Amino acid sequence: MLNMRFWRMPYIKRFFLSIFLLISLVSCSSDDNCMQDLNFSMKAEIYRMVFDTSIEQFVPEKYSIPVSLCGLGRDSLLYDSVSTSTLNIPLQKIDTISSFVFTTTIQIDTNYVTTTDTIDFYHSNGQEFISLECGCIVINNIVGIAQTTHRIDSVVIVSPEVNLQSKNNIKIYLNQR
Repeated sequence: MLNMRFWRMPYIKRFFLSIFLLISLVSCSSDDNCMQDLNFSMKAEIYRMVFDTSIEQFVPEKYSIPVSLCGLGRDSLLYDSVSTSTLNIPLQKIDTISSFVFTTTIQIDTNYVTTTDTIDFYHSNGQEFISLECGCIVINNIVGIAQTTHRIDSVVIVSPEVNLQSKNNIKIYLNQR
């Protein structure tokens, strides 16, 4: 019955109705820009201080070590005894404090020693609009860090803004004990 009505319409009405239906179908297509990963993490590098005999002082050296990293207050084991010198750490999107348990294992003579530290990242959270289809992403800005010092000597902020273009945000320096 609908098909009969359509063909009985004047040609100009059929033309505009067809164009309207075609535009309606095309405008509902998905946006390819949303295929990008909108979840990103803070980048951290692990260092230790080594003595450089040529200049007679200590210099930082990237240090690959077995690391376990777990988020406090959430069920997330990010690294499980993975030997690495680079970490990707997701910060909270709503809370302004993200806490992690940082566990390292080193070999001293024939014994393995496991040490645990806690790192608290204090940050602000802002939103950046991407598109109607993708919505907003959360941009974190690191404003402070507190940590225990069992194995960690210090944590330094290199680049406070955590966003899609972040290369390295923090450096974690380990002590030699």
